[in-house]
Amino acid sequence: MKNLSFILLLFLSVHICNGQQLVKEISLSETFSKAHKNAFTVPIDSKESLLLLFKEKDSITTQLLSSDYQITFSNKQEGLPSSYKNLLGYTGKDQTYNVLFSNNKHNKIGALTYNFETNSVSHNFLKLEFKNEKFISSVSHNHKLYIITNVVPSSYIKLYIIDESLQLKSKVYSFKDIEYIGEKFATMKLSKQIDPIKEKFQLIRNQEISSIKQSAKSSKLYHRDDTLVFTFDEDPSATKVCTIHLNDLSYDFQSFEKLSHQQKGFKSDNSFLLDNHLFQVAASRKKFLFTITDLTTKEVIKTYSFTKNDSITFKNAPIYVDRFIGYKKRDSSITRFKETSRFLKAINNPFLGITAQKINNSYQIVFGTTKNVLHGSTHFYSVPTVGYSISNNRSGTFNITPTYSYTSTPSIHHYNSYAYTETIYTKCLFDSNFNSIEGNAPITTIETIKNLDVSYYNAVYQSLYTHNDVIHFSFFDSNTNSYKIYQFKK
Repeated sequence: MKNLSFILLLFLSVHICNGQQLVKEISLSETFSKAHKNAFTVPIDSKESLLLLFKEKDSITTQLLSSDYQITFSNKQEGLPSSYKNLLGYTGKDQTYNVLFSNNKHNKIGALTYNFETNSVSHNFLKLEFKNEKFISSVSHNHKLYIITNVVPSSYIKLYIIDESLQLKSKVYSFKDIEYIGEKFATMKLSKQIDPIKEKFQLIRNQEISSIKQSAKSSKLYHRDDTLVFTFDEDPSATKVCTIHLNDLSYDFQSFEKLSHQQKGFKSDNSFLLDNHLFQVAASRKKFLFTITDLTTKEVIKTYSFTKNDSITFKNAPIYVDRFIGYKKRDSSITRFKETSRFLKAINNPFLGITAQKINNSYQIVFGTTKNVLHGSTHFYSVPTVGYSISNNRSGTFNITPTYSYTSTPSIHHYNSYAYTETIYTKCLFDSNFNSIEGNAPITTIETIKNLDVSYYNAVYQSLYTHNDVIHFSFFDSNTNSYKIYQFKK
């Protein structure tokens, strides 16, 4: 399976990068080169370690890397049955950890249980008694794994909790507050607003990389410290925020009036969550409105706006138009819009996106939109970018391959989401009080990654993640038969 990681992306992340470093290269056996099935990187935050798993047909090789990338544990043994191929996350603490995989229905779980003190590995199995449930996502946090499902067709969320001893419990939450009356007086329940397959949902973790393509989804789940925060932008009148507090499993709900509901004339809107702030945008062909609101007090901290006849005084970069087509480098296909009216016309669609990232004591905000483009033409078409990547089989045809459940690092989906797209965007910088500040927007992680001296044609099983507060990019290089880990210093 070859992902289009070589597509050269911009603004997926706003981490400042001053350089990259190959911190680890692990030579793998010839058998893995011939029979490899997958490779996974699992950052274990509590140990400041990386757990690497290399899956072959009937076996799995595991290596644990310390914080300075030294191998402290190595094991090869029989793998889980082939149906357990979707990596959910991990549980554990001290010297015992469980890495959990599921079948395609996500109702059967197989665990590789590692005891790093005795250098032993065992297999354990769990079964979730799904009753009309649809898998939404999974998150590892504080030694536990949380599996989120939606009881369909309803507005109930079920949270399964697996602890470090593989004990299972669950709790059901009512999300009826997010329901609204849609077309033909139909009640729009949660099951209609949070569908990963229909590109209506995206998981975003803490300071992980986010893309305009993925953040344009109308429903999002943010893993922020000790909370799971759902935001819903399908309701034309409000952005609705539902929070599950993982420390005590309590729940609360908030509603924030949409800018497009406050003022007439807007055709598209969206939101993004970072720290304790809700960023909301609304656009039409004639005007643009952007606000930052305090989640706790609901006070609007700052408001920025412009019309089609104005210059955008608070932007810190040109208006870029990037086309990511085939194997062309971004540098050969970039153009720029000078007219605000052209920018407004371009982003006036249902795929308006916004991302926010904190850089030291300031913030970088990206506004924009994307649309899919077929290689070699100007024909635009729909590609299921959540859960799939596109690969070229060298004969000129394209394969759409499921990858959503094959990695524990959702950033890789943000990274891959710009494959065969046209992206129109600009970037803005603000201080801690959200006053616009001068200066050029900094180089990003993805811009640094795309300059790596590697053949992306041979780079497979990629993971993109934050480890020890530093962005890392890992992949199997089939050309050298080795697994490489790069870090990107801020």
